[in-house]
Amino acid sequence: MKRKASLWGSVSVLISVIVGISALVRNALFVPMILLAFATWGVWVVLVLCVPRWHAGRIKRQQAKAAKSVQEELKAADVPDLNVAQTLLRHVNYRITAYLQSSYPNARWEWTAHIKDRYMKCYEYLHSFYTQKRPEGMDYKEWEKKRLTEAKVLAYLRSTLKRQNKKPARDVVKLVKQGYQFVFKAYSVKASRQMSPEQKEPIPINQVVLDNTPEQFPAFARFLRRRRREYEIQSQPFQSMEEDSYIAEWLQEFTLWDSENEEVIQLNDLQRHDINLILQKRYGLLQWEQGSGKTLAAIATGMYRMEQQHLHSTWVISSAISIRNNWDVVLKNYGLPFVFVERLVDLERIRPGDFVIMTLNKMAEYRKHIKRWLKLHGQKIQFVLDESDEISNPSTVRAKAALDCFRRCRSKLLTTGTSTRNNISEFAPQLELLYNNSINMLCWCDTTYTYDREDGCIVPHSSNPYYGKPIPAYKPGYTLFSSCHLPEKTTVFGIGERTQDIYNADILDDILAKTVITRTFEEITGKEIRRIQQVPVTFAPEERAVYQQVMKEFEKVWRNYFASTGNARKDAGLKLMQQITLLLRVSAAPNTLTEYEGGTPVKIRKAVKMAAQWNDQIVAIGVRHKNVLDAYVAAFQEYLPDRPLFVVTGSTTSFAKRRALRRTLRESGNGILLCTQQSLPSSVNFEYINKIIIPELHFNNSGMSQFYMRFIRYTSTEFKDIYFLTYAGSLESNLMQMVVAKEKINLFMKGKNADLDEIYERFGIDYNLMALLMRREMDEEGHFQIRWGEQMIA
Repeated sequence: MKRKASLWGSVSVLISVIVGISALVRNALFVPMILLAFATWGVWVVLVLCVPRWHAGRIKRQQAKAAKSVQEELKAADVPDLNVAQTLLRHVNYRITAYLQSSYPNARWEWTAHIKDRYMKCYEYLHSFYTQKRPEGMDYKEWEKKRLTEAKVLAYLRSTLKRQNKKPARDVVKLVKQGYQFVFKAYSVKASRQMSPEQKEPIPINQVVLDNTPEQFPAFARFLRRRRREYEIQSQPFQSMEEDSYIAEWLQEFTLWDSENEEVIQLNDLQRHDINLILQKRYGLLQWEQGSGKTLAAIATGMYRMEQQHLHSTWVISSAISIRNNWDVVLKNYGLPFVFVERLVDLERIRPGDFVIMTLNKMAEYRKHIKRWLKLHGQKIQFVLDESDEISNPSTVRAKAALDCFRRCRSKLLTTGTSTRNNISEFAPQLELLYNNSINMLCWCDTTYTYDREDGCIVPHSSNPYYGKPIPAYKPGYTLFSSCHLPEKTTVFGIGERTQDIYNADILDDILAKTVITRTFEEITGKEIRRIQQVPVTFAPEERAVYQQVMKEFEKVWRNYFASTGNARKDAGLKLMQQITLLLRVSAAPNTLTEYEGGTPVKIRKAVKMAAQWNDQIVAIGVRHKNVLDAYVAAFQEYLPDRPLFVVTGSTTSFAKRRALRRTLRESGNGILLCTQQSLPSSVNFEYINKIIIPELHFNNSGMSQFYMRFIRYTSTEFKDIYFLTYAGSLESNLMQMVVAKEKINLFMKGKNADLDEIYERFGIDYNLMALLMRREMDEEGHFQIRWGEQMIA
């Protein structure tokens, strides 16, 4: 390895010399100097690399020849096997010593009688290290993980040498702690034979804590009493808890100075109450609606943990836009010490009392180094996952990295506006991150459920093997959580056929009661200024024609918008989803399809007309796709050329430009903000905008609320009008019904049982939405097709 490094170093020097000659020499000396440089390098390679290698090979051949002659002489002299073994042992000792001292000159070691039988294995392991080669066909990254290193060899030799002083066997059996269970350990073969069958069974610590019998385990009584106290505190429902007087006094005195706005920041009474309850437990989820002050609550929690409970630091992990546009700005304004981890070297700058902010992507990239840092500091940090619904999909890299790095932290706080987006199963990864599959997340559901697709019904199963046990980690746990509470997912076409009932609701409610504190924007601020209104419009004849073509003649237009995967089976499976995507695109902006032959679509004209009516107000319009955004930009430039137009997308507008846009847009007086909804998901606030138009629906209200709550903030005083523009009699009706059904589940997760009528009223739906639904049916040939619901088409 050293020889290879020398060779590559010499090549680098040679290249530098050649570049220097090429730059400085332009006359007849150029060619001779180049040849001289190569000749000098060649002589150096021969003398420094080739000659020592040839010499070493010659010595090895001489040693092999001598060893062979010695073996022949010993064999001819009929020497006993013992002498041969001793000679071989001395030879191996010499080779291992030479290997060790080549890297560590002061290394000393010796064999003992207990481990002489392992000296050949050590020699083979060491020899494998020096002779290893990457197998053909193996990826280099995989080889880097599997190959032997000096650290691995030294660890192997060290572990072997440690075995030379074995402890004497004792005929005793003791209770010891191994991981998450107690086991009886025998310290001799005789004692192991005398163990009873009951003693051979491990005892889960969770069960011992639940039984509350520490006197049966006197050696661990103190440990069990502490675990029991923590379990009782964590199991208390937030509603039955009272404020702690010491924490209340600290929160009353808690203030921050905002240097940008030159004002003192304090918590209101309801915020102080909720944070007081959170600080009494080690784990909690703060589900405050957007604009209610979650950032300030997380800062207060981190400062209390570091000052009063002596945790090392507070780590804040969130999306890139939240970290850069919110946390980085806020911590600077408040004058709090923090470290923004953008490179590995930033981990070395962390000091006690610091806030450590990091994006989810960087967390996934540096997960190994983060785990090492946390282990060195004993996991003594306050972990804050802002916008925790970002890990609602457990199969993503960021969700796996968050669980891998922070599941064992001393204190954890999750903050989000809504813990679920589409279904209850999305809450499972957040629950696992909080409780680490411990006694705090036991499964008390004796009945589980599965959805039978053939019969179209829910099938109960009375035997749950995990009853009374912690929910297992990762995918088995997510599957169990789903089968206990919601075995089916909401779909676009199944929304009118299946009810989204929540099973074992009382047990799920118990988990939420001790884990989540939910507050709406109205509860935190004491005012409800949102007014959601539905604006249904009807298709024009040209729009209906292209919609009917996509629905009934999808084969003709299919390949104009979707490329083939090269696999006929995959194409067939994706076909229905692609048809749904294209139908929603027609519903958003029909003029983005080449088959459309009309003028400006009705929905776009309606949005322009509404914006024109508010000539003296700033208007925000949020869509979901870039091509739809382009269609709206062209229409507004044509019909309202005098209005200032501001276009924002995630790919073309940087974080800094989005922050700077706040002042520019406000100064315009009547500007129009045209943007994609995902470009303003969090931490970029325009609290002065009162008119919001959403002409393209998301698949859930959580995604849309992340957008329109950017305009509804804690300091807002005026009413905010939110308009949903939809085509009646299109797939958007199904989408709206699916949003409503998912919102019913989300409200349950927020501690509210609401029926569909209440949600209809909340969303401003005053027409028969069910009559406008479309459905998926199977034709005579067994192919799926999309058909209209009960609505009559004129």
